[in-house]
Amino acid sequence: MHPAARRQQQQQQQQQQQQQQQQQQQPTGAFWKVHSPLPSSATRCCQQRPTSFLRKQQQRHTRKHRRKQRQQQQQGQQQQQQQQQGQQQQQQQQQQQQGQQKQQQQQGQHQQQQQQQQQQQGQQRQQQQQQQQQQGQQQQQQGQQQQQTCRIRF
Repeated sequence: MHPAARRQQQQQQQQQQQQQQQQQQQPTGAFWKVHSPLPSSATRCCQQRPTSFLRKQQQRHTRKHRRKQRQQQQQGQQQQQQQQQGQQQQQQQQQQQQGQQKQQQQQGQHQQQQQQQQQQQGQQRQQQQQQQQQQGQQQQQQGQQQQQTCRIRF
């Protein structure tokens, strides 16, 4: 290769390396927006605003958050009611089974009675599991309320 052409290639490579280094050093746009200090004009505006305006804003925020909390609490209660309805249905099934046992005792078939008693025990276990699920949901609701109250504070 000609010496002049070699020099040009080397210069181009050096320029590319410098450009890459500059790009790495410059922070990304989003990072810069978040971490850049506010301009002095913006801080002045905030200081000049009357306290009554800020109070109104805070009141609006708290109202919105309270509404959300109420809605979530209502939804949680509805879920619990549905689960309770499910438990009531299971209890009715148990009563029906007890009626069947009485009929079988008159007929004298002991083996079937034992099987039905085992099924009843299984249903009781299911009820306990549902109660545990209810407790879990209540804990989740409490967690959501705590998070929201933290957001309200400025």
